[in-house]
Amino acid sequence: MERKSYSLQAIREFTISDSSRFPLKGTNGNYWHHGTILYGVREFIVIFITMTGQMAIEEVTGGHLEAISDDDLWMALAQFAANKGLNQIQCRK
Repeated sequence: MERKSYSLQAIREFTISDSSRFPLKGTNGNYWHHGTILYGVREFIVIFITMTGQMAIEEVTGGHLEAISDDDLWMALAQFAANKGLNQIQCRK
């Protein structure tokens, strides 16, 4: 099975739907929303973790957050987010 490369194709299709910054509910200010990225019908959130000073990207699925298992997709999202000024992505949550 051929591995799909997201690096160039996906970056053209990513869009930022929300770049506002606010604390995520129920996290006591430990996790902040720094951006929402759309890719087709998929939605990803860029999160700032105040305890570590790191950024993470999670996929919104069924109303909850899930780790992104596809390494190529994660790298393309991190590159896109950094290029758009959503801060440097430093970790995978």
